[in-house]
Amino acid sequence: MDQVTTSRLEYNAMRSIWQKCRDAADGEDTVKAEGTRYLPKLGPDQDEAKYEAYKMRASFYNATGRTIAGLSGMLFRQDPIVEVGAIEGITQNVALANIGVEEFAQHAADQVLEVGRGGVLVDFPQQNEEISAAMARELRIHPIWAWYDTENIINWRYDMRLGQNRLNLLILVEEYEEPDPDDYFKTIYVTHYRHLGLDENGEYYQMLYREIHEDEIPENAMNYREHPHKRSVRAVWDEPYYPTRNGGERITEIPFVWFSTVNRGAEIQRPPLIDLINMNFSHYRHKADHNHGLHYAALPTPVLTGVSPEDAPTSIGPQEMWVLPSSDAKAMMLEAVLPGLEQLAETMKSEEWQMATLGARMLAPDRADNETATAAAIRHMGETSTLADISRAVSNSMTLLLVITNGWMGADSEDVKFELSTDFIPVSMSSAELIALVDSWQKGAISYDTLFENLQRGEIISADKTTEEETDEIETSMVPIAGEG
Repeated sequence: MDQVTTSRLEYNAMRSIWQKCRDAADGEDTVKAEGTRYLPKLGPDQDEAKYEAYKMRASFYNATGRTIAGLSGMLFRQDPIVEVGAIEGITQNVALANIGVEEFAQHAADQVLEVGRGGVLVDFPQQNEEISAAMARELRIHPIWAWYDTENIINWRYDMRLGQNRLNLLILVEEYEEPDPDDYFKTIYVTHYRHLGLDENGEYYQMLYREIHEDEIPENAMNYREHPHKRSVRAVWDEPYYPTRNGGERITEIPFVWFSTVNRGAEIQRPPLIDLINMNFSHYRHKADHNHGLHYAALPTPVLTGVSPEDAPTSIGPQEMWVLPSSDAKAMMLEAVLPGLEQLAETMKSEEWQMATLGARMLAPDRADNETATAAAIRHMGETSTLADISRAVSNSMTLLLVITNGWMGADSEDVKFELSTDFIPVSMSSAELIALVDSWQKGAISYDTLFENLQRGEIISADKTTEEETDEIETSMVPIAGEG
């Protein structure tokens, strides 16, 4: 029997890794809520109360979350270049909830940094009569971008058609809130499975299935499918739904855009920060052992000899006086020598540096005063090159979204573009470099365009300004010298 809830093998293999990435990015509360998944018990005899105390004393060094935030900030350090074409005027509502194009791109980039993957369904409105782009903007009729986390893209399949690799099957999982039919003020969560496909004519269609409990299945029902794990689904629609372009024309491809670290379609890649994340959890376990050891061994313990339990004092402190019963009695403080804890501290320090080299640049100490800006840039070149791949991949996917959306409106998409900067590290031009550059231009060794480009790279001139705009501003802002006509 066909099972719409079936997921691909490579998807199943990655689920636990994606979950690890999510938990690390969420931080300490989420990590600790997972208990022994990330922090095993000290031994089989450790009871729950002692384990909870052991876990409570631990702390999670949130390198992962801070790294994602830092790298995302580097991606959007400069405003992206955005040319939206005919959808100008609706760019602040591409995904409902007043989410604009740039905000959508930042969410997509954050997801790629966190788990390495996601996707967007361009959901076309049903518009049987063709309307102009201006009318569509006025009526706010336009495609909607629906983001799907990688965990909600469970199945896909490609075939070859006319020499091209074509997506012909896609299963997406959606979660919805609904009022409980038995209690209006209670919310229940319902799972839908959206099946996107191409029929025998190569035309795009959708089917929607709703996950239900066994007691919801009507007698003699034929339109539900049973999952091996005792979950069942039933069709919400009796017939496939065929989305169309503006004017009613059916579509011959599934309008779904993949987002990943490099543009390879549905192919699953390792999350870009997985090595850092694994190190982050290793650091967490060492921190738990270190703090556990400090709790038991770091505080001095009073010890009395030659004193019976009945004569032993019950309190200690500067306001308390002990009177020992005989000259043979002794009082001392027992302190542990802690080379093991010192080794744990050194190990954690080493792991923090390793996390810094794996991507958490903002966690590393500031560069030395005698380190040049160029040396600092070289020191982070490996991270920057990986980030550059992500920047280009996200830019390409965002551009494709704009192309598809303009295509629904029947508009030309040749000039559509979304481009994130790959200039992540601000390296300001020194005064000596600026003088030498201008001198080369004045002597004719370089062109004005080369001068202008270098001034932009050195952040003397804004990156989004053209040479014509700069020339116009120079001409309009020149102050006449006294005596000149």
